[in-house]
Amino acid sequence: MKKNITAGLLICLMTFLVAGCGANEEKIASAQEKYRNLVEFHNQIVEEHAAINDNSLDKELGNIENQMRELTDYNLYEMSDEELDMLMEVMDIIDESYTNYRKTISEIKYSEDAAYLRPIVFSLINNTDLVFTSLSIMPEGDNNTASDSLDMQEGFKRGQEILGLTIYADVNNSPWVMTLKRYNAGEGEDEVIYQVTLDPKVMTESNSCYAITHDVETDTILIN
Repeated sequence: MKKNITAGLLICLMTFLVAGCGANEEKIASAQEKYRNLVEFHNQIVEEHAAINDNSLDKELGNIENQMRELTDYNLYEMSDEELDMLMEVMDIIDESYTNYRKTISEIKYSEDAAYLRPIVFSLINNTDLVFTSLSIMPEGDNNTASDSLDMQEGFKRGQEILGLTIYADVNNSPWVMTLKRYNAGEGEDEVIYQVTLDPKVMTESNSCYAITHDVETDTILIN
């Protein structure tokens, strides 16, 4: 197997749950539950790590896996409350490490995928009477890569055009989502949010220009 870490820690859970006597049952239960969650998190990281080609994290993740395996050496029922507290602190540190590495793995995956994606560059004209204060585009289901494409201090007004917007078509033509925001004038400036799905199968041509229109009756935004 290419990757150094494995998902085989679940079997070690039984060692970690060895019974004994004379311990704080409630604290033991908390430690056991924390360990179960940590094993599940570990296995998720293994799957996500296996999905990238980059091996640069192998050593660091292997070290964390060794720390995980060391947890199975403890008999919780022979530990004092203070020792259990310290053990759970170690598990929290491991959890935090995995959280940080998950973000790095996600960034690597996005970068690797980009090499196989086809960019579709387009422009947008505001054909509505609305002034938009924010415009972002991201892959559907991804809340981590959105960035505001508007640098207009007075907002995106009728007749204005934004150039150089880009989505990426993968092999499945996975949809993207455009999010537009505006303020309700005269209504306490409540923020109104619109979302429009962008279909790479339809937006096949680069350098095309699309218009934003507004259905007043339904208060919905269309791209055509």
